[in-house]
Formats: sequence, structure tokens, C-alpha cells
Amino acid sequence: MAWIIAGIVFLSLIIVLLIFAIRFKGGSNKGEIGERLVAKELNCIRKADDILINNYVFQGEQRSVQIDHILINCFGVYVIETKNYSGIIYGKENYDEWTQVLSYGKVKNVLEIRLNKMRGIFII
Repeated sequence: MAWIIAGIVFLSLIIVLLIFAIRFKGGSNKGEIGERLVAKELNCIRKADDILINNYVFQGEQRSVQIDHILINCFGVYVIETKNYSGIIYGKENYDEWTQVLSYGKVKNVLEIRLNKMRGIFII
């Protein structure tokens, strides 16, 4: 009788692990997980006549541009870049880069607002 209970417990554990693996398949990277969470939230809040496009890649002649989310509704076109970061982030619209302050130091990155302006031009 004990081996039946042990078997049921073992199978239950395998099922839980499989569900976990399927749910997070392809999301081993922190950015993909963040993009998936934002896509899910945008899908929940959008209206019936809104258009939501996730992970759009525009192929130009010289290069390609990847856009995390595009939301189109009667108020306009929203280009959304998702970042799954922690820490304090500093930057302004007219800066060339923003600074992320983490426990181990500072990291500088290209300011996404400028990139999103360029992405918006590609959409039009």
C-alpha cells in the first residue's frame, strides 16, 4: 500500500514539474518573461476594437527593427518597449543614454525613448 502512495506522490510531482516547464518554455531569459507578462496585461486591459501586436519585426532594406508591443486604438498608436529590470533607473528624453543603479554598480544603456521614436517612424 505504501508503494501506491509513493507512486501517486511521484507522479504528482512529475505533473507539477511538467506544467511548470510548459508554462515557462522559451522564457528562460528574463526579458522574454517580462515581455510575456506585459503582453498578457495589455491583452486584459484592451478594448474589443483595439489592435494589439506583440513581438513585431519590421524588415527594412538595410536592417530590421523589433518592437515588443504595438497597441492601436482610437486614441493613437502606442509603441511599447518592455524592460524587465530592477534597481533605480535615471534618464531623460533628451539624454543619449540612461543609467541603471544596481547593488554592484552603475550600468549605462541607450535611452529607449530615442529608439522608440525611430521604431515609430518605421510603423508609419
